[in-house]
Amino acid sequence: MPIVVWLARPIRRRWAVSMIVMSLALVGLIGPVPPCFLGPGPVPCQDGRFCKARKRSLALSASCHDEASPVVHVVDCHGDALQHWEALPGEGYGVLHLDSHADMFLDFEPAPSPPEASTRQELHKTLSSQVHLSNFMPLGILGGKVSNVVWLRSDFPDCRYNGPPPGTYLMEIGAPALDFPSGPALCYWQRGGESFRDYSFMADALDGGYQVIGERDGWPPRERNLWWEKVPYMLDEFGLHLLGEPMGNAYTVPVAGLHRAFNFSVMTDVQWHADETSAAAFLKQQLRPQHWILDVDLDFFATLAPALAPAVRRLGLARSQSNRLGQTAQALAVVVEAIESQDPNCQAFRLPLLDETIHRLLALGTHVQSNDVTACLKEVDARTDVASDHAEYIANVLRGLSDDDREVWMRMAPEELDAAVESPHGPHFAASPEAIKEAMADLERLLGSLVKRHGLPPPSVVTVARSTDLYLPLDIGPLVEAQLLATLDRLGWAAKSAEPAPRWPAGA
Repeated sequence: MPIVVWLARPIRRRWAVSMIVMSLALVGLIGPVPPCFLGPGPVPCQDGRFCKARKRSLALSASCHDEASPVVHVVDCHGDALQHWEALPGEGYGVLHLDSHADMFLDFEPAPSPPEASTRQELHKTLSSQVHLSNFMPLGILGGKVSNVVWLRSDFPDCRYNGPPPGTYLMEIGAPALDFPSGPALCYWQRGGESFRDYSFMADALDGGYQVIGERDGWPPRERNLWWEKVPYMLDEFGLHLLGEPMGNAYTVPVAGLHRAFNFSVMTDVQWHADETSAAAFLKQQLRPQHWILDVDLDFFATLAPALAPAVRRLGLARSQSNRLGQTAQALAVVVEAIESQDPNCQAFRLPLLDETIHRLLALGTHVQSNDVTACLKEVDARTDVASDHAEYIANVLRGLSDDDREVWMRMAPEELDAAVESPHGPHFAASPEAIKEAMADLERLLGSLVKRHGLPPPSVVTVARSTDLYLPLDIGPLVEAQLLATLDRLGWAAKSAEPAPRWPAGA
């Protein structure tokens, strides 16, 4: 299956639904027209939209680099990792990226066409002032520091990941040659590769995502989570763009001298654990160069969905409560999306009626039936027309709620309810301390195997991102970091960096 778009943050439901219908109609007329890599903006770092990478000296990494014992740099905003990569000598590094998010977004400000930059280096310098937590990876590729990326992602249930699906892809990034005065600063194009298996063209959100329609022999086994982002959307600044397969922009080609090829691979931790020997061999093959970077976001081990993080933190939810909220919110979000796709005029799940809707539904109790749900929604909004299967889906969700679950939903503010059901959310899972310690032992075994059994040298540098803004669960964040640093120390990969680690925010 050719690559599809992958985003850094989930799309918003209420304008995407109508765009899907319009886009599918246009695809039937003119064929797939894949776009540039743009969309809704990312969640900013705590201290502003852009990270601090360009405000610090790049000498920090280079001054204390030691091949035998790579320096470990701890950053809060993940985009700040890029400065430590760019301080390394030479080009063409591989990156092993452990994260619950791809961080491959291309949400740079619109650029003039043709570009003002005449070289890749000039274009990279121009865009570097916009680096942040979800677009630093493509900047590292464009600048030449990175040539291969392996995204080892978590595989949590009840969520929607960034795309693409697990597989290996030959990609190109660059400035597009456009026929209009301004447009996206960068685009991706697919030049080869495919996913490990074939999937349905459309996801069935009510059934947990995409359906596998074709298996290939051998490793790796099927991933647990089969749902990732792949939707068309409107770019008001440039007109209509459609996502299609293969990835790229059918209207244009890269500007000569302003593009660069790279390899991108995706594997989940469930696939890695199924056969660690094969996984280590795959990682070595995909990293390819002798010099590589280990990049770990702590939210690989435990993460919050940004839509749910404010409620989780304000209410002080325990891990089990947070995970149940994530599961229920996802179930409600997908059925609300289905209801509103059939009845765009439905107001029951939108503010200001949403608060009343949720409280009335919760009051139906644990023996609720589909006709009770239908009557309840009619009482809130007489125009609501809910299909029987959707009403039964909601009833089934309500029957599965515990008293504690209901109490959490009753305590949520209207804005928090809106965020929870407005759109299917990204990875959300608060792991236990025991699970985190076990995951660290597994990671130590994998990394040790890469060096001792498969001949890779130690990484040239290690970057660790906390992502405390809306992702890392603060109550367990320091434990995750301490366990990871201890793992790196046992591997001999824990040389001290020149700069101090950032301070943990309140609540950690």
